[in-house]
Amino acid sequence: MAGIPIFLSSDNNYAPFVAITIASICDNTKSFCNLNLFWIRRS
Repeated sequence: MAGIPIFLSSDNNYAPFVAITIASICDNTKSFCNLNLFWIRRS
């Protein structure tokens, strides 16, 4: 069972929103989730 694939891309400005999104996903599903995070580094 591979789980539900979830892809998120963000930078540091949106880190709190990404954290809330992940917490909400974990709280609202009983299925295994495969989280893939892509962080964009901005200069």
